[in-house]
Amino acid sequence: FGGEWHMDSMIHARTTYLDSDQGKTLPAEARRVLEKYNNNFPQVLEYWDSKPPTLLHGDSHLGNTFSYPDGRAGYFDWQLNIRGYGVRDFTFFLMSALDNATRVEHEREIFNHYINELHHLGVKIDQEDAWNDHCIYILDSWDGVIKTLVRGGYGHAPEAINRHLLSAVESVLQHNVEVRLDNILK
Repeated sequence: FGGEWHMDSMIHARTTYLDSDQGKTLPAEARRVLEKYNNNFPQVLEYWDSKPPTLLHGDSHLGNTFSYPDGRAGYFDWQLNIRGYGVRDFTFFLMSALDNATRVEHEREIFNHYINELHHLGVKIDQEDAWNDHCIYILDSWDGVIKTLVRGGYGHAPEAINRHLLSAVESVLQHNVEVRLDNILK
């Protein structure tokens, strides 16, 4: 329900962003990846739908988290929960939570811990396939921050939006997301 509206909404947000001053200053490779993603969004969604599903938060950025004094944490704002592959929420959160330097230093370590914890809990997924999917899901996280920018920020702190945007763009470049996207589209 609402899938067609969501797809149209994301395509419009990406197109608006690409036409903006900020979008026009993207590194050429990042811009090319975003255009390719935008032009092939239905095929990417089809790929993501082929993955093992679970319940996702759907908007798992840092701003939708809370913590208790004892260290436990959780999510609020569950209005966008969806069915999908768990790696998606992991990636969405990570891109929003870490500044780019910290992401570069710790991303693979955090990812490996996540996958190892899943294995410990009986969820068996191939680590390298999941890493590939994590890299592709960076596009989805980038979508979230693009839509936030295009829609006026939704009241989020500008520094958080910029941190998320920088991590997503740099990750797309660092992780050869264009090649990974091309492999999905073949």
